[in-house]
Amino acid sequence: MRKTVFILTTVALFICCFTIHCMAEGVPEKPEFGDASIVFQDLRGKTVTLSAPATRVVVTFNFEEVLAVAGGDNPFEKIIGWSRGYWKGRRQSKWTAYTDRFPCVAEIPDVGYVSKGTLDIEKIIALNPDIVISYVNEPKTDSENYTRLEAAGIPVACVDFHSQTLENHLKSIEMLGKIFDKQDRAQEIGDFYAAEVDKVFSRLSSISGDKPRVYVEFGGKNPYQNSYGSGFMWGGIVEACRGDNISAEALGHTNGPIDPEYFFARNPEIIIITGRVSGPEPNGELRLGFNISETEARTILGDIAERTGWESISARNSGRIYGIYHANSRHIYDFYAFQCFAKWFYPDTFSDLDPEKNLKVFYDRYMPLKLDGDNTFAVSLNDQ
Repeated sequence: MRKTVFILTTVALFICCFTIHCMAEGVPEKPEFGDASIVFQDLRGKTVTLSAPATRVVVTFNFEEVLAVAGGDNPFEKIIGWSRGYWKGRRQSKWTAYTDRFPCVAEIPDVGYVSKGTLDIEKIIALNPDIVISYVNEPKTDSENYTRLEAAGIPVACVDFHSQTLENHLKSIEMLGKIFDKQDRAQEIGDFYAAEVDKVFSRLSSISGDKPRVYVEFGGKNPYQNSYGSGFMWGGIVEACRGDNISAEALGHTNGPIDPEYFFARNPEIIIITGRVSGPEPNGELRLGFNISETEARTILGDIAERTGWESISARNSGRIYGIYHANSRHIYDFYAFQCFAKWFYPDTFSDLDPEKNLKVFYDRYMPLKLDGDNTFAVSLNDQ
């Protein structure tokens, strides 16, 4: 009798457990991991806590750093939401290159864009991510939105590649390594980056004399309408590579237009136009990036060099007019921009430096998209 009762009780418990399990099937809840096992400080200095390595993330800016650290055949599988506008229509050649290689990219839900004030907090909460990876948005962070997410139980971790310092680049990559439990890979990427920028700064320290006067302009479509001040984005890279950024005095620590008379008075010895592809058809901007030929880019750069009055400019007369892909700043691969600038500013000192080769090595080792085919990330007015 006792044996029969025991058997019936066991069967009842099994049926009960099985029923509860079946009722729970299909509920999109994150698994419980108990006590937190991952605690770190983000680049705001805020303590962030995760219960386990992230497998479901929303990303609002530095997608490629996430892809590089997460690794794998398809690192996009961990991205369940992102700011699509950062690539589509803004970095169109990159968008096309990635969607051709990974069609799933086009299906990742769009959560809006921090810098445009369109971040959709309700949509992010509905996606139920393990974490939101955002960025320190200079000069202020998007603190209200981050607070709302954290109040909903979704941690936010901010990277900082915007300040373009070696320290914050490495801290940001290290943080991503902790988020994905990829510390060894993150360390390797950080070491690679540090070694590449050292190829520039270890030599710059030995150079003396006058700095070349440098003017940087975004796009080339609207003359003098968007240059870069002291320490700001491209202006900061000019100054770090021992160039005299002529827009620094005019703009301070920001970007914006400069007076053409000021440009001519400063008579730059080097002109750099940043380029991208923002649509399927040429619109007057310098086109650089994925699936753009060097011939096409140089032709457009040549047209820009024919601006009225530039025949009197030192950079035009010496042929020292260059183009660089606009997306090669504020990223873990911006060592490429530092190397290009250093080589353009001081060609004798950096004659053996090969930025193209070094960028390709980075992509081959760490990025899901390889630099095969016709891609142009920098171009000179003269074929050199």
